[in-house]
Amino acid sequence: LLLTNVPGMQSLDRITARLALVGADPRDSEDLRARKALLVLISVLILPVAALWGALYLSFGSPVGVVPLVYFAVLLGAIVVFSRTRDFERLLKVGQVDILLAPTLSMIPLGGFLAAGGVGLWGVLAPLGALVFSEVRSAVRWYVAFLVVFLGSGIAGELIGPVWDPLPRWFTSTMLALNIAVGGTIVFTLLAVFASQRRAALAALRVEQEKA
Repeated sequence: LLLTNVPGMQSLDRITARLALVGADPRDSEDLRARKALLVLISVLILPVAALWGALYLSFGSPVGVVPLVYFAVLLGAIVVFSRTRDFERLLKVGQVDILLAPTLSMIPLGGFLAAGGVGLWGVLAPLGALVFSEVRSAVRWYVAFLVVFLGSGIAGELIGPVWDPLPRWFTSTMLALNIAVGGTIVFTLLAVFASQRRAALAALRVEQEKA
C-alpha cells in the first residue's frame, strides 16, 4: 500500500498543506513549497517537546532545563522570521545548528551519556535534516559534526561529572526512554512525509510523461 493511502498519512498531508501557508511564496516551485511545509511541520512538532523537557528538568531543580527553553525560543523566533522573509535556507540552518548544539552540549553539566538520559541523540536531526532538505554531501558534513559534538560532549560530561546534584536514576531512565521514543517518532514522521511527497512527485511525473 502506498503511504498516501494510510489514514494517518492523509492527516499528516492535510496538516502539511496548512503549514505550507507559513512562509509561502507564489513564486515557489512545487518541490520548494513541499520542503518548506515539511520543515515547518517538524519544527512545530519539536517545539512542545522542548518546552516540556525544559519544564521537567527545572521541576527537579536542574538549571540545565533552561537549555531546551532557549532552544524553544530560538526555533520559534526562526519560524516567525521565516513567515516574513520566506528564507527557507536560513530556517533550515538555524534549526540545524540549534538542534545540533542544544541537546548535545547539555550532556556536559548533566554528567555524560546515561546521566543525561541520552538527550544528545536529538542532535542527529541536524544531519538528517540536511539529508532530506539539502544534499548528501552537506548531510555527511553535518553527520561528522554531530559525531564530534555528541561524543565530545558525552565524554566531557563523564569526566567532569554532574555539575549539580545528580538527578534521580528513575528520572534519567525515563528520559532515556522518552528521548528514544519521541525522537524516533519525529524521525519516522519526517521520513514518512518525505517518502509520501516523493511518491506523489513521481506519480505526477509519470502522468506528465504519459501525456507527452
